[in-house]
Amino acid sequence: MVCNSKKPIIDPRIRAKLEEHGVDAVRSKLAHMMGVTRLDVDGASEPVGDGLWATHQQMQEWLKEKSAREFCWVRVGVIAAIIAALFAFLGVVLSIH
Repeated sequence: MVCNSKKPIIDPRIRAKLEEHGVDAVRSKLAHMMGVTRLDVDGASEPVGDGLWATHQQMQEWLKEKSAREFCWVRVGVIAAIIAALFAFLGVVLSIH
């Protein structure tokens, strides 16, 4: 199983700033933008630091990417847990016989 690692096209400097802020802060900025800015206006953006501004679309894409990566790791964890349980079950069954 391979998780989709295709990243949306976001300026690397903006991506670095979003990473620096973290998911919760970016969600908060996006929620603020949605509350006070018309998102259909081209160029609606929010400052992210060092003179950089991120559009709502860049923030949404970055959050989707983070969510997809997290889901991928959860899926890997579930598969590993199932395999571990299977080996434990086989170990018990084989030790009984």
